[in-house]
Amino acid sequence: MSSRFALLVAVPLVVFVATGLLLWLQIHGSTSVVDTDQRPVLPDCEKRLDEVHKLSELPLKKTSAGCDGEELSAPSDDHHATDDPTLPVADKESKKESLIELLDGLTFKNLGVINSRDKFVWKDLPCWYLEPQNVSGPYLGWSVFNSIKYLYQDFGAGDVLHPPSGMRSSVPLGGISTGTFELRADGKFHEWTIFNQYPAGNAKIQVMEDTFMGVYAKRRSEEADGGGQRGDGEEGVALVLQTHPPQDSKLPAVQTLQYQGAYPVSKLKAMDTRLPVDVAVYAYSSYQYNKMNESALPAVAFTVVMENPTDENMTASFMMNLPIGVIPNMKSVHEPMKPPTSAPSSERQERSGAGSSPSAQSKRFSFEDDVDSLEAMISCFDASVKEDIYHTWTYNLQDKSCQLGSGYDLWVFDENYRTGMEGLWNISDNCITFDRASRAINSSLSGNVSLCGFSSDKDVRLSFSTAASGSDIWKSFAINGSLDGKKGGNVPNGAVSASVNLGPKEKKEVTLVLSWYYPHREFLGLPVGNYYSNLFNDSIDAGKSMGRDLETIVSDISKLHSPFLKSSLPDYLGDVLINSLSHIRSAFWIKDSRWRQWEAYDCADIDSVHNDGERHIPYITIFPNSTIGKMYAWAGTRQDNGMIIEGLRCGCESLPLSPQKIDVGCGRAMSDVSSMFVVYLLELQQWYQDESTKKVVEDLWPIAKNATLWFIDYTNGTLPAYITPTYDTLGLNAYTYATYNGAFFLLAMRAAEELANYMGDYELAVYCQKNFKLAQDALDEYLWNETAQYYNAYYVDYPSDFDYKGWLRETGIKICEFEKEEFSDDEENMSGRARLFRKKPGSDVCVDSMPATKGALMTDSFYAQVLAYSLGLGTLVKNETRLRMHTRAVLDKNDTPYGFLVMTGRYPYPGNKSHLDGTDNSIWMMGNPNWATVATHLGEDPELGLLVAKKTMDNVRSNINDQWNVPGILGGIGYELDGLPYFTSHYGFYMSAWHMVMALSGQKANMTAKSLVFEPKVGLPYVLPVILPGAWGQLEAMTDTPTPSSNENKHTNTTYTVSLNFGSLNLEHLQVGKCRYSHEGTHAVKLSSEKSAVWSC
Repeated sequence: MSSRFALLVAVPLVVFVATGLLLWLQIHGSTSVVDTDQRPVLPDCEKRLDEVHKLSELPLKKTSAGCDGEELSAPSDDHHATDDPTLPVADKESKKESLIELLDGLTFKNLGVINSRDKFVWKDLPCWYLEPQNVSGPYLGWSVFNSIKYLYQDFGAGDVLHPPSGMRSSVPLGGISTGTFELRADGKFHEWTIFNQYPAGNAKIQVMEDTFMGVYAKRRSEEADGGGQRGDGEEGVALVLQTHPPQDSKLPAVQTLQYQGAYPVSKLKAMDTRLPVDVAVYAYSSYQYNKMNESALPAVAFTVVMENPTDENMTASFMMNLPIGVIPNMKSVHEPMKPPTSAPSSERQERSGAGSSPSAQSKRFSFEDDVDSLEAMISCFDASVKEDIYHTWTYNLQDKSCQLGSGYDLWVFDENYRTGMEGLWNISDNCITFDRASRAINSSLSGNVSLCGFSSDKDVRLSFSTAASGSDIWKSFAINGSLDGKKGGNVPNGAVSASVNLGPKEKKEVTLVLSWYYPHREFLGLPVGNYYSNLFNDSIDAGKSMGRDLETIVSDISKLHSPFLKSSLPDYLGDVLINSLSHIRSAFWIKDSRWRQWEAYDCADIDSVHNDGERHIPYITIFPNSTIGKMYAWAGTRQDNGMIIEGLRCGCESLPLSPQKIDVGCGRAMSDVSSMFVVYLLELQQWYQDESTKKVVEDLWPIAKNATLWFIDYTNGTLPAYITPTYDTLGLNAYTYATYNGAFFLLAMRAAEELANYMGDYELAVYCQKNFKLAQDALDEYLWNETAQYYNAYYVDYPSDFDYKGWLRETGIKICEFEKEEFSDDEENMSGRARLFRKKPGSDVCVDSMPATKGALMTDSFYAQVLAYSLGLGTLVKNETRLRMHTRAVLDKNDTPYGFLVMTGRYPYPGNKSHLDGTDNSIWMMGNPNWATVATHLGEDPELGLLVAKKTMDNVRSNINDQWNVPGILGGIGYELDGLPYFTSHYGFYMSAWHMVMALSGQKANMTAKSLVFEPKVGLPYVLPVILPGAWGQLEAMTDTPTPSSNENKHTNTTYTVSLNFGSLNLEHLQVGKCRYSHEGTHAVKLSSEKSAVWSC
C-alpha cells in the first residue's frame, strides 16, 4: 500500500464496513444472502474486517478458498463428461399465483426506516455540477454548479448523518420513456416528469406534498357482515401514509414507514400501534423483458396488501389523493413562443424568445387582503376554466394576484407561486379523471390523468370525491373509509377509495392505478409527440390496460429479478445491478418511434456513443431494439471520412436552442466512439439469436468497416495520438499517446477482425490483425514503465525541459489561463497546471496541461479490456503478465476508502484541492468495477474483485444511501468531499459493473455458432445469471452428496441446470467448464421459459 493512503484507508473503512454489516444484519437477520430459498451464495466476507481494511495489501494471487473456507475456484479439469452424463431437457412446472403471492414473493436487498419523529435538514454540498432538486426554467440542462442542497438526517446539536435509504432518492416509477415520479421513504412523491418534462421541454416538479395515500381500519360488528361500513363499538383509525405530512394540512401521520426498492418496485410497509391491520403498499410500473411496447405503459399501480392479524372481522380501506390541478412551487412563463403545428420533425427551425407569439393574450387581477389564500387560488384556477380564451393560470402567494394566459406555459421554480392549466374532473366506471385536453390541444401540458380502482375481491367498494384541498378530501375519508361522492368539477383535488371486508386472519389486496396521457411532447418547441400515444387513447385506456394485467406484470418483474436477487451474487451487487435499470428514467420515445436518451438530465447530450457504451449491457440484453435503433441513427450521422461522430446532439449543461432537431450529429473525434460502434455490432452478431440480427449486421457492416479504416488512418501505424476519450476532463488528448486510447484501438482492431471474418472480408481481417500487432508493440514501447511495472497513463515525446507552451502555440493549441484570483499562489504551484484548448474541428475541449510527471497511473486505462473479455476476444496486450502487474499497481497506488482515484502520479499528491480543478483527485464510478472484471478474468481471487467493486458501489448504496441517484464521479481525498457526489447525477458509469456478472460466470456466447460456454470463477455450488439479448435466466450447479455407504473412490457428479425466465435459445454447444451437455447422443438443445437443460458430469 502506498504510504500516503495507509492511514486514510484503515480507520474510515473499518467504520464504514462495520456500519454496513450492522445494516445488513438489520435487514436480513441472518448470514444468508438469499431470503427464502436458501440457495448457495458467494460469500461477502463481511466478517473479515481485519482483511477488508487492508484491502490494498491483499496479494493478487489465486487462492483455493474464499471466506470461511468456501472454495471459489473454477471447476477442475477432472470434471469430465461421463458415458451417460445427462438428464433430459426438463419441463418447468407452471403454477398460477395470485397477485398477493406474487408480490409477497418479491425480493428486496435494501431497507430504509423513517419515523415521524425524525428530523431532516438540507446542507450545502460543494460539487463540480450535479442535478438539483429544483430546476430554474425550461430548455435547460438540469445542472447546478459549485454547490448543491443535499439532504441529511438531523440528530441535533449539529450532528447530521446520511439519511436512511429511500429519502434522498428512490425507485423512479413509470413505464419506460413515459415520465416518472418517485415514492420516497417518508411517503411523499418527488421528481415528477410525467407532464413531458425533460431538458428540451418543461422543468420537473420536485415534490407534490398533497399527493398522498391513506388507510382506514375498523373492527366490524356482526350486523355489518353484509358489507356495511360501520359497526358498533370503537371508532375506526385513519392514517396518512406519510411520516411528515405538510404541517398546515393537519393530516394524521403514520408512526413509521419501512421502505424497500427493487426497480421497478417500491414497497412501503406501515408500522403503527394504532392500526389494527397490517398494511404494505407495492408501487410498480410495467417493465417487461424484450417487450418495449408493453413496458411503455404510462401508469403506476399501487397495490395495498391488507392483512387482519386478529380473530375479529375488520373493514379496511385504501385511498389516494391527487392534487393534479395545482402545480406547486412553480411560476408559469406566460405568452411563450407558439409552437409550430405542422413542421415535420426533420425540419430545422430557429427558436425565438418568450413572448414572440403575437396572438398570445394574458389577464391579471388581484384579491383583497381578507380573502383566504386557498380560496383565492381556487378562484384563479376556476377562472382559467370559465374564460374561453384562457387556458393557464398562475397564482402569486405573496400579493394574492392571478394571471391568466391564452397560450401554453413553461415553468420556472418559485416557492411563492402555484400554477396550472384549465381542467375538469370526471368520474366513469371505476376511474376518476382530470382532463386538460378540451381546448389547448397543442400544448405539451395538454392531456389527462386518471385514478382507477381494481381488486380480485368482487365485493370491493369504490368511492370518489373532488375538493379544493387534500384536507377536505381527508375529512370525508376519515369518517368511515369511504369518500363523499362529490363528482367532477373544476377543483384541484380528486381522490378514490377502495374498501374491503377482512375476516379473521384474512389477507386481501386492492389496487389503485395512476395513469396519464400527455401525447404532445415537444423538443425545444417542435412537436415530436410521445410514442405511447400510438398505443393508448387516453389515461383511462392506459390505466385499465395495466389493471387487467397486474399478475403478468408482477410475475415478469419477479422473473427479471430472480437471477440477480436469488443467486450467488453478493447482496450489494445484485441490488445495485437491478436498481441500475432505473437509469432508463432519462430516456424518451417520440411518436415516430425514435427511442433516445439523454447522457444525463444535468448533461443534456443525446446518445453519446461512448457514454451509452458504459451503461449499455442491460439495454442491449433487455431491450436490444433500443440499441439497434440508435446504431442506425449513429450510422446516419457519420462523417464523410467514416468516423462515427460523438453523439446525436450535444449540449451537456448548456442546451443549444437551435436547431429544433434531435438527430443532429455532433461532437469530437474520440478513441471510444467509432470503436464502440464496432463493438456494439459484434455483440449483436455474437449474442443475439434473432432472425433480424443478420440483416442488422449486414446493413451496418459497411459503416463499421469505414469507421475501422478511419481509426487505422488516424493512428498512422502506431497508436491514436492526441485524441479525447470519455475521461475527457483528464485531458488525455493533450498527450501524444495514452494507454486508455491505445487499448480502445486494440479493441477496435480485434472486434473488426471478427466481424470481417464473419462477413467474408478476409482482406480487412488481415489488415486489422496487422495493425493490432503494430499497436501492441507500440503500447509496450511507449507506455510500459519497466521501473514501476505498470503502463503509464500517457506518453509525451519531448524532454522535460521542452518549451511546452511554445510548442502548443506553434501547433495552434490555445493556452487558457485561469484568472489569478481564482487560486492562491500555493495552489497554483501545487497543481502546476494551466488550461488549454486543443483546437480540432468539432473538438474544442478544455484540458489540463503540463508540466506533469511521465509516470502517472490511471485506474481505468484498460476499460477496453473489460469489453474484450466479455466478447471472448482475449487479452489485448501482448504480455498478459504485464496486465496483471498493472492491475496490482492500481490496487497498491490508487486506493482510498471510497474507491480508486482516477489518476495518481501526475501532480504532487493530493494535487489541487479545489473541487473546481481536482479531477485527478476524484473517484470515477467505472474504475473499481472495471478493475474487478479484469482481475477476475485474469484468474485472481474473485472475492477480492467483489470487495474492490463494493467500495464504490456500496458506498453509494449503503453509506450515502442514494443508490437511485448514482453520480458519475465521487469526490476524492482532502477537500471536504471524501467519497461524496461530485460530478453529474443519475449517471451510467457504474453500470459497467454488469460485465462483472459475465466475468464471474465466464459466459462466452457465439449465437452464430449456436454456442454458449461458461467457465465459472466461483466454487460449487452456485447460481449465476445468464444474460443475452433475447434470453435471460440462470446457471445452477450442485454437487451430489455421496451417501455413507457409497464407495470412497466413486466419482462425485455435479449437476448443471441452465434455465431461461425469458426468451429462447437453439444451441448445438452448451458447456460448463469441461462438462458439455449431451442427451441421447446429441449435443443440441432448445431452451425456453418452459424447457431447461439439466445434465451431469
